[in-house]
Amino acid sequence: MDRRFHLCDQCGRKFSRRNNMMRHKEKMHSEVADIFPCNYCPKFFRSAHSLDIHRETHDTQTESFSQVQSAHRRVVEVFRRNVPENITTIDGSLSHVRRSISDLLMRERAEKKWFKAQISLRVRYLHDEPNRADSTPEQIDMSFNSHSFELSSGSGFAEGKKEVKKHIGIGFDRIRRVGDDFNERGSNWILDKALWIDVQLFQCKPLSAGHGGFHSVVYRKSTGAFRRVLKYNYQNGVENDHKCFFRAVARHFVSESTQNAIDGFVNTSMDISDIPVPVKVSDIDKFEKQNAHLNLAINVIYGDEDGDVYPVRTSPLIRTAENIITLAMYHFCVVSDEDDCMSICDHDDGDKSDQLMHFAYVPDLGALLTRKEKERSSTRRQFFCPNCFSCLWSQKALNNHQDWCLQESAQRVEIPGPNEFTYFSLNRALRKFKKPFMIFFDFETLQSQEIDQCTCDTVAKCKHKTIAVNEQVPFAYSYVVLDKNNKLFDKYSYVGKDAEKHFANRILKLGRQLSKKIQTIVPMKLSAQQESEFEQTDVCHICSKVFDTNGKKVRDHCHISGKYLGAAHNICNMRRRESMKIPVFAHNFR
Repeated sequence: MDRRFHLCDQCGRKFSRRNNMMRHKEKMHSEVADIFPCNYCPKFFRSAHSLDIHRETHDTQTESFSQVQSAHRRVVEVFRRNVPENITTIDGSLSHVRRSISDLLMRERAEKKWFKAQISLRVRYLHDEPNRADSTPEQIDMSFNSHSFELSSGSGFAEGKKEVKKHIGIGFDRIRRVGDDFNERGSNWILDKALWIDVQLFQCKPLSAGHGGFHSVVYRKSTGAFRRVLKYNYQNGVENDHKCFFRAVARHFVSESTQNAIDGFVNTSMDISDIPVPVKVSDIDKFEKQNAHLNLAINVIYGDEDGDVYPVRTSPLIRTAENIITLAMYHFCVVSDEDDCMSICDHDDGDKSDQLMHFAYVPDLGALLTRKEKERSSTRRQFFCPNCFSCLWSQKALNNHQDWCLQESAQRVEIPGPNEFTYFSLNRALRKFKKPFMIFFDFETLQSQEIDQCTCDTVAKCKHKTIAVNEQVPFAYSYVVLDKNNKLFDKYSYVGKDAEKHFANRILKLGRQLSKKIQTIVPMKLSAQQESEFEQTDVCHICSKVFDTNGKKVRDHCHISGKYLGAAHNICNMRRRESMKIPVFAHNFR
């Protein structure tokens, strides 16, 4: 029996039915066919059904990592992997799980749109103290954590793999650094073994805002809150296009507060390509680079339901840009009145499902913050730093303040009022311990003829604030070194040429010697009487708190002399370390 076949003209494959052949050509040979990528690996598929079948080949649980904690419907998750018994070092433990952590983060990155992650290594230390009645050593478990980093599924597989590798490397370096610091300064604590490694995941949403229209922020003196007024015509779905950020920026350049003028500037003068909406705070840097022709710098503040404002972002271009723009972010809910005007209700009013995040244009940040300074009665103009909201009284003082303030992230500084605190107390018990060494020095000099004579005609016309009269040439110096018990540790004197250079070289050499001595731990010298005192005491000599039944009581001693200091909590003993800073005092303590 002669059977008719339908032949594919692209690959030569035979089909018994024509519709099957046409479906084959559409999926396999069409240039406009949909491509379905796998988020777990770099493979692509022509159909969603093939992608679903492929995903089943990926394990739902990453190899050797298991979920130990989960909360808030998997918003917070902790995955754990135990370290084998034969691995007893921090570097070995991290190298053993590097591949597994990478696979775990890539899997979670495919399932979650945006999340934060942190890596934690749990280790156990032993402390075998001398003169103990039993031979069981003290032990304590410590956690060394990496930095907290963000991951999202917005980029492709290759970019995501590179980003995960970078964060794992930075996190491992931080864990090694913290572990090495504890091993170097710990009180005879010896690393016994690594227990497990946790990967903590926190699903979150990026800080972003978006709604239609534009509006201004005006401070209402009577209620001490923000009066927010939306001024736009919500036609053709404008109120739902999430472009309030672009309109708020355009409001700075457009004098007419009309919808057509604002949208016209956004469409003709702004480059908003590749800027996703709603706009996230992290995307503002990209917006500033794309619109460099506008010469702008965008600062962002946040207003809460109580009327308080906080700095969120300070632009790095604030010192050079010509147009400094301040935008406010806040939650609000939209309410329509009889005239179809949009207004803002309080945060606690209305349905939470109607609450949105919105960008608003702030015409004058200084005027806004000046009205909030209720205690100030002066009408003098005030200058506010957009990075910390500190108040200054001149533009020159503000420029000097921003030289160092802009090096830090945005923060709000609050100073207690006169009636908020009646006393201050020292809450750091470790500050009562003395430094291991102190250095006192003094120079002797000879006067010589003045240098760099002033060339001004008369004293009245002289513009120099300081005039050199004589030059002090050092020719001798002496120093003494005292320990924490005020006993002489070292002394030295020198008379000769280039005394200042000789002093600098000598003091640097002395600093290296003292640092080496501080790092050398002398074993504890414990007498029978001191052992009896340790058994009877019930108060920690560091924090002055009573020992509880759950806390461990240990013996604390001076690492330099080996002298027994007293009984202490285990955690207090670990926190009390010999300071590596050596104070140096000049003559007359100046």
